[in-house]
Amino acid sequence: MKTCEGRIGRVFVIRLEHGDVVPECIERFAEEHGVSVG
Repeated sequence: MKTCEGRIGRVFVIRLEHGDVVPECIERFAEEHGVSVG
């Protein structure tokens, strides 16, 4: 998985690679970057 972060508020782009599991990648990304609901 490759990711980058922009700075207009918080805008993220997540580029998945072949074989990445979407829910797992999103959950891991959210945890690593302090993203939470609300």
